Amino acid sequence: MPRGGSKPGERRGGRTKGTRNKRTQVFKAEVEASGETPLEYMMRVMHDPKADEDRRDEMARAAAPYVHPKLAAIAATVDQRVTVDVAADAAAEHLIAELARRRRARRNGADPDHSRITEDQSQTTH
Repeated sequence: MPRGGSKPGERRGGRTKGTRNKRTQVFKAEVEASGETPLEYMMRVMHDPKADEDRRDEMARAAAPYVHPKLAAIAATVDQRVTVDVAADAAAEHLIAELARRRRARRNGADPDHSRITEDQSQTTH
């Protein structure tokens, strides 16, 4: 004779939702004991003027998704049946292009802050 058991949607026993398992708890304790999270490490290397430029760029790329979430293009329908498309973050694309331009300027021996002026002037004088 059954005694009822669990009702639909009812949970009994087991780990409560959101509780970390032992492996996650150990990992979190190790990160806290080290005094620096992986994101903090990437940010420190990115801001270190003595670090190699390519390494700093790589750290910036790796840390960006955690600091500036990527915006996805979505389609939304409103009550009046208007569809809205949201484009990707243009500011992030501009920043990546500017970093690449500065890297090229440094490799060519030019001052990265004045290379754009020099390029514009060279196009107008020739």
